[in-house]
Order: sequence, then structure tokens, then C-alpha cells
Amino acid sequence: MPEPRPPLAWDVSLPEGGAVCLGWRRPCGIVTVSTSTYGDESFSVPVSVARKMRAERKAGRLNPGSRNELVHQMGELAQGCASFRVVGLVEKRDYSSKEIADKLGLDGYSRPVIEAAVARAVDCHLVDDARYADVFIRSRLGQGWGSLKIERELGRRGIAAESVAGWPESFFSDVHRRRVGRGVAGELLLRRLRGGCRLRPREGTAPYGQERL
Repeated sequence: MPEPRPPLAWDVSLPEGGAVCLGWRRPCGIVTVSTSTYGDESFSVPVSVARKMRAERKAGRLNPGSRNELVHQMGELAQGCASFRVVGLVEKRDYSSKEIADKLGLDGYSRPVIEAAVARAVDCHLVDDARYADVFIRSRLGQGWGSLKIERELGRRGIAAESVAGWPESFFSDVHRRRVGRGVAGELLLRRLRGGCRLRPREGTAPYGQERL
């Protein structure tokens, strides 16, 4: 007769060194669980969560009595690791809420964990799409971007340009319009010159290299 399964047996494994991304996700850790009720199961978790589970188990702080308790504690650890990840990201630069969600998804967090982490970050003003959009627009205007390109790139970051207060009137001042106009005129002149157009010499002057003696 086969030996009876223990009430709960579980382990955590990390991806091997040199593991590569599968699809759009980074390599993940695996939590294997064996119970008499559910049989053998495996759960994919972000590497940071897998490492946290190992550390908590070693310290004696993760000792579930049932499979459901383990799954619950695993979820709580995932929430904590996701929030820590968000803080680490915004310490380096500002992000839109969609960019944060995409980063967490790439790490392997589940959709409920991602949504909760983003919601907490928004509530704490760590992530603010209005603030992000304002800084993004002004920065790109300084680089000479036009409204269509700005709207397109904002959309890729999950922000509709029409939702930004004052867009576009408040951002395109008369000074900026004149500066952009001069830049466009300069570009047209350069294109004409590169295309073979030559400026006529002033009357009474010799072509370059044939100065009058």
C-alpha cells in the first residue's frame, strides 16, 4: 500500500542561474504543495516572493497548518513584496500607474496583487498619473515634440491626453509656438540645401573660391 500523504508538505525552489524570460515574464520561483485533499500542486511566484518565503520559513515565522493557510500567507507575502517593489521603482523616477502594473506583471505577480499594489501606491501619492503627465508633457515640449507625438506616447503609458487638465492650450504658449515655428523653418531650409538647392550669390560677388582680384 502506498504511504499516506502528510497533512501538508511544501517546498520553495528558485529558478536556476542563467534562466531566461519565457514569453514576457521573468523567471519565477515555484512553490510545490502536497496534501491528502488536493494532491500535488505547484504555484508560480515572483522570485522576490520565493526568497521571502524561504527566509520566513528559516526564521520560523512561516509555519502554516494547512494548505489554505499556506496559500493565504503566500498571498500576504506577495502583497508586501509587490509594495516594496513599487517603492523601489518610484525612488528612481516617476512612473504612470500602467507602467507600474506592467513592471509587476513582468515580475510574475497575479492581477489581484498588482491591482491592490497600484491602488495603495495611488492612495499614498507614490504614483500620480496627473503629476506624471504634467512633467512628461513639459519635458517633451522642451525637446521639441509636437502634440500628436505627445498624445501617442502618453497613450502608451496608459494616460489619455484629453484627461490632462489644460491640455493642450495651457502647455503650448505663444513663445513655444514661435520657437517650434522657427525650428520647422530651419528644418525646411536644411532639407532644401541637402536636396541640392543652392543659394544665389549676391549681385557683384564672385562664387566661393573664385574671389575677384
